[in-house]
Amino acid sequence: MIPSEFGRPIVVIITTEPQLDPLILRVVFDVRKLPVHAPLAPDTAAIVLAPAGDPAPAIRALRDRTALPMMAVLAREAPVSGRVDALEAGADDVVSAPFDDAELVARVRALIRRAQPAQALGDGSDLAIDLSRHRVRARGNDVDLSPIEFTFLATLAKQPGLVASPASLSAAAYGKNLSTAMLYTTASMVRRKLQAAGLPEAIRTVRSRGYALADDTVAEVRQ
Repeated sequence: MIPSEFGRPIVVIITTEPQLDPLILRVVFDVRKLPVHAPLAPDTAAIVLAPAGDPAPAIRALRDRTALPMMAVLAREAPVSGRVDALEAGADDVVSAPFDDAELVARVRALIRRAQPAQALGDGSDLAIDLSRHRVRARGNDVDLSPIEFTFLATLAKQPGLVASPASLSAAAYGKNLSTAMLYTTASMVRRKLQAAGLPEAIRTVRSRGYALADDTVAEVRQ
């Protein structure tokens, strides 16, 4: 069964056969049975009984009224074309009976996850780095770093609590071994930009060893 920590799943389940209702009720947490034209609350998991054999019109009618994730549960004898029609009508997923309980739970979980708003970069962290977009946020503010500065900071953030040696930092940022002065300049520029964004003292210098993120800096690194 979908556990209660999910809250009430926001997913509409459309079935073409009444005999499937008990199977769904056994697996999905807190499901309400509703007719096709009943109002749908945004936190509802509903079984909507569509006309036997062709759920597409019911799916289409519901999709016109709601953006809730929608799953169609079809009878055993439903042809492949029935699944295609359900998807094209607006269903996000289709399952045919007989179905495995664990598979149905996994599919509902996936619909619930897709319905949740994505957490904004940097929510709940002091420093957030998006590696694929080369984006940095500090205390909710965007930080404009050069490619070398970005790589320097990302190298530290990917190993919180550990000290990165000058050799590893210069190799990552510049592709070669640099002088201590050049690395110091890069660290200083990154510190200055983070401070301007509201995050002072995020980078600490470890004498004779290199650089590290400050112990109290909470960092998020997104691939």
